[in-house]
Amino acid sequence: MSTTTTATAKVSLTEQLSCAEHELGMRRRVYTRWVTERRMAQEKADHEINSMAAIVETVRRAKLIDEAAHEMFPGLHGGDR
Repeated sequence: MSTTTTATAKVSLTEQLSCAEHELGMRRRVYTRWVTERRMAQEKADHEINSMAAIVETVRRAKLIDEAAHEMFPGLHGGDR
């Protein structure tokens, strides 16, 4: 798999948010099981889940700001469109 700055720039905020929300859900399901199975410490699971939740919130806010900017400045280039 090849990753470049150009490829990364083509992922919309909507797609990023969807991916981050999916990852958060997976972490909540999997890490809960891993803690029960003693494969992961509760503190580590909490930190990883909270970190991804913060990412979700950051992307959500960025998306809202981007949408507001497009409403205020319809000719604005870039963003999620």
